[in-house]
Amino acid sequence: MKKIILITIFILSFASYAELKLPSIFSDGMVLQRNKEVSIWGVTDPLSKVQLFFAEQVYEVKSNKDGKFNIKLDKMKATSTPLEMKIISNEKTII
Repeated sequence: MKKIILITIFILSFASYAELKLPSIFSDGMVLQRNKEVSIWGVTDPLSKVQLFFAEQVYEVKSNKDGKFNIKLDKMKATSTPLEMKIISNEKTII
C-alpha cells in the first residue's frame, strides 16, 4: 500500500510540473508601450516550444534548460482597439 501511495505522489508531482506561467505584471487590461520592443517572459517546461499570438503576429521561441523564455514583440503603433494575446506551450494556454 505504501508503494502505491509513493508512486501516486511521484506521478502527480510530474503532472503538476507541466505548467505555463507569466509574472503578475501581465494581466487583463494591461497597456503596452507603443513604438518600443516589448518583452514578454515567463516559465514553462524546460526546452519547450512557446508560441505567442498577438496583433496578427506569431512569435515562437524555445524555453531554456530552466524553463525560462523571453519573447520580444515588434514595435507597434498605438491603437484604441482591445487586442488579445495568446501564449501556448505544451498544450497549456494563457489568454
